[in-house]
Amino acid sequence: MCGDRCLHLVKSTLHHLYLPVWGWSDSDKKKQLEAATSRFVIAFAPNSSLPEKQPHAGSDCSEAPPFIARPLLEDGQVPVAMVNYRFEAGYTGEPALYLYELVVDPAYQRLGLASHLVRLTEAMAWSSAMDAIILTEFVDNKAAAALYRRLGFTLDKASPRGKGYEILSKHRPKGKGSDKKS
Repeated sequence: MCGDRCLHLVKSTLHHLYLPVWGWSDSDKKKQLEAATSRFVIAFAPNSSLPEKQPHAGSDCSEAPPFIARPLLEDGQVPVAMVNYRFEAGYTGEPALYLYELVVDPAYQRLGLASHLVRLTEAMAWSSAMDAIILTEFVDNKAAAALYRRLGFTLDKASPRGKGYEILSKHRPKGKGSDKKS
């Protein structure tokens, strides 16, 4: 289980985006992360490779922590990126992989980690015969929006308008991970 380390990574990178859209609750986010159906892919870095302090991407938000304090694992490694996902039924009943969180420590952004994590998640979805990958993105997170669109995600028909977030989806290419007959 990812526990407090993942909660800290999510909070330190996305807190400022959650606040105006849904607010923030440590206990609610922890419940989401600790749900029995939650799955993770986590990228670690040795503590010696991290800068001492990294300005928080949302440091202009008075309630966001000004610096990321990195919790260490016993072996001196620190989680620097993670994806939290679940296999669930989509809103139309089709099997879907829901990508709940994708976070990368600011010191490790723009290195391809997010793209790699999305591609890994995609491979897991298609090899598990999921029909779609569904995610929610904050409209103020322009870098994430560009990444998801570059990777083939499009605005989902269930996406609300004017709510501060969008629902994006990507459907399984024909012939990828499907046992279904055409």
